[in-house]
Amino acid sequence: YKQRYCPANYKQFDQEMAELSSFLDSCSKKGIKVVLINMPVSSGHKSISPPGLRKAYLAGLAKLSEKAALYLDYEAKQYPNSYFFDTVHLSPKGASDFADSVAEKLAGSGLL
Repeated sequence: YKQRYCPANYKQFDQEMAELSSFLDSCSKKGIKVVLINMPVSSGHKSISPPGLRKAYLAGLAKLSEKAALYLDYEAKQYPNSYFFDTVHLSPKGASDFADSVAEKLAGSGLL
């Protein structure tokens, strides 16, 4: 993670957010409903993320979430660190809990 994001590459970040925005616009024009998910991360991930990049990421997602049919913020729900292999990748237990939660929220969303 540190090799990829430290130091933060804001030019790349801006390009990635622009691509996501373009993707959401394209889906909207085609009548495709998108579920945008902010994935869960461990407390360790939050501690090693460059603060400015983290803030920009969360602000960008908040703005782009308005273009999605449904926005699910799993970062806000702090999963136990035991649910992760490392700072960002879910373990089988974490993935199972996450998938069950997403399925439940989709079932109650009216999108299906």
